[in-house]
Amino acid sequence: MAELRDYQRETIDDFECLVAAGARSVLVTAPTGSGKIFIVSATVARTVAAGQLGLVLIAQTAPRALSLGTHLPGLIERSRCSSLRPVARSKAMTRERLSNRRLHESFTFTHAGMRYTAGIGRFPDGRLAEVFLNGSKCGTDADTAAKDAAIVASLALQHGVPSDVIQRAVTRNRDGTASGPLGAALDLLAAASPATDQQSMEIHREPR
Repeated sequence: MAELRDYQRETIDDFECLVAAGARSVLVTAPTGSGKIFIVSATVARTVAAGQLGLVLIAQTAPRALSLGTHLPGLIERSRCSSLRPVARSKAMTRERLSNRRLHESFTFTHAGMRYTAGIGRFPDGRLAEVFLNGSKCGTDADTAAKDAAIVASLALQHGVPSDVIQRAVTRNRDGTASGPLGAALDLLAAASPATDQQSMEIHREPR
């Protein structure tokens, strides 16, 4: 790894101070060319070396990143390479639990030559709360990757990450289509409406 610059080391030090002070999640914003990938890589390496685990979310745009900061207890903003401004947040990111009995929606779709069955659950206000994905070829690498992606997406949704943020963050092809089944499923859900559900995909609803 390349040697870190002074302001990059200071950013990591401020991150660790916020965590030591009790912050469960920290958002770091920095301008283009400041070496965010080196900051993140070094932070993750030090966190793993210390025997700790964490979830790293990288927003694609600064406005979206700042909007996510309202849900985070720790925020480090860097508008210039010579200054850092730690901002304390009072509200911690907590997991929003689902009711034991809830409606389950399922649909099938084909992506990259494999057929998938997707299942979703929603919060009482209609927000997407959980995603399940199963490939037609059980036990294959593609099936396992789809299941794991759905689990991580569900945890993110239940910790306050909006579904459209996940939808925009997934890997995409040059034509804008989703590269993986999770993105394909989220695209279908985003495109569907009560008037077009039956035209675009068949959704089955049943209580869990």
